[in-house]
Amino acid sequence: MNGQNFLDNLPDKPSSKRNQLTIDAVAKGIIVVEWTEIISTYKEYIGKFYITTDAGYCILDNMERFRPSFSAQMAQQAADIVGGMLPTSKIMDLAYLQAATKINATILSPSSIMSNTSYSKKFNSVLEKKRDGRIDLITDCGKAWILSNKIKYSAGAVNYGFFDQKAPFVNKYGIKGWQIPPGTRHNAKHLDYSQVLILMSSICYINDQHMKTSEVMSHPILCNLISNENIINITRMPGM
Repeated sequence: MNGQNFLDNLPDKPSSKRNQLTIDAVAKGIIVVEWTEIISTYKEYIGKFYITTDAGYCILDNMERFRPSFSAQMAQQAADIVGGMLPTSKIMDLAYLQAATKINATILSPSSIMSNTSYSKKFNSVLEKKRDGRIDLITDCGKAWILSNKIKYSAGAVNYGFFDQKAPFVNKYGIKGWQIPPGTRHNAKHLDYSQVLILMSSICYINDQHMKTSEVMSHPILCNLISNENIINITRMPGM
C-alpha cells in the first residue's frame, strides 16, 4: 500500500477504524515522519533537539503531501512507534523561529464536518499550494498536541500553534498565532483537520552529550532549553 491507497481507503467520517488505519500507516512507514535539528541555548548549555520537518504525511500519486488528522491519543501512539514524543510549546516556537519556510496558518471555515477526511483533503490542498514543493523545515503546517503541565487542568489534552502573522495573539518571542497561549478545551480524542502529527524526538544532545528528552524536561536547569514553564512533569499523554 502507498500513500494514495491509504487515502483512497480512509473513511470520511471519524471512527475507530479510521484511527487504526492511520496508526497502521505510521507503523508501516506510509505516513512519513522525518526529523530536523533545531538548536536551543541556555547559559552555557547548547541543546540539539529534533522536530518533525513537516507534520506526518503520506505522498500521493501526484507527489503532493496529505497530512491526516490526529487526536492527542493517536499522536501518543504514533510517537511510541517512531521513537518520538509530543513536543513542548518552546520546541514549537524554536522550530518556527528557525524554519526556512514560514507560511501563515491554513484556516478553513468552522463546520460540523471539520473532522471528516474530506475537510482534511481541502486543508491539505490549500497547504500544498503554500508549500510549493519545498522540503525544508516548514511551519505552520497545523496545530500540535503538546506536553504541558496544563494537561492536568485541561479537558484532557493541550494544543498549540497555528502560527500566523495576521493572528491577534502573540507570545514572548514575538510569534503570532491563533492557538497562543496553549489551548486546554479539547479532550484527548478530539479530531479536526487542523490537528496533525507534529512530534519531537525522544533523544537529544546537550553540549554534544546524548540524553533522553524526557530527562531534560525534568531537569531543574536544562528544562529551560525546552520548556516555557520550567520543569514539565508530564512526559506523555496520561493514561497511555
